[in-house]
Amino acid sequence: MEKKLESKIKELCKKYEIPEELLVSAISLEREKVVLQNRRLAPKLLDMVERYANLFPNSSGGEKGV
Repeated sequence: MEKKLESKIKELCKKYEIPEELLVSAISLEREKVVLQNRRLAPKLLDMVERYANLFPNSSGGEKGV
């Protein structure tokens, strides 16, 4: 972990009187949850892009004012 993050974790543990291991474990679980949500979202985004491409086959997406 970064030094700044480590110092913040120690500060929070001292302030709220909780074990450092507990806070580190909670942060790890939250990271896993975010990664899992991103993995679930990626296929949906690809599907939306494919649908858009099928609806507008002649659109290059980069032209303005056409």
